[in-house]
Amino acid sequence: LGWVDGKIMEQAGLRVTRDKYDNLFRLLDAESIDYFPRGANEAFAELATHQKNLPNMLVEPNLMLVYKSDVIFYLNKKDEVLAGQIEKGFLQAYEVGSYMKLFNEHAYTSQVLREWNLFSDRKRLSRRYHS
Repeated sequence: LGWVDGKIMEQAGLRVTRDKYDNLFRLLDAESIDYFPRGANEAFAELATHQKNLPNMLVEPNLMLVYKSDVIFYLNKKDEVLAGQIEKGFLQAYEVGSYMKLFNEHAYTSQVLREWNLFSDRKRLSRRYHS
């Protein structure tokens, strides 16, 4: 498979290194790669997990890569009705604003947004992705 993030970054003109997840942390610490983009919900937890063994790693304090990325639900191929119901529910929730309300108020995402102050002083680097 492969992560869609790599394609997004390549389309933006960034050089992408593909390797095993754990190896990318080691490559970053050894300065073999310049950065390892992580989601806002991932970066600080991964830093806490890896920083003891990989002391050169940090979360960039001034920049943020911004792009749309889908959340994927994996279902059995036979569950077409369920897939349709999930899609319909998400579309309706988004249209009426309840999806964003949940996103902004849910304990997990609101903690990430609040504690790491992601949207205040960081320069946002964004690019539209075309699949």
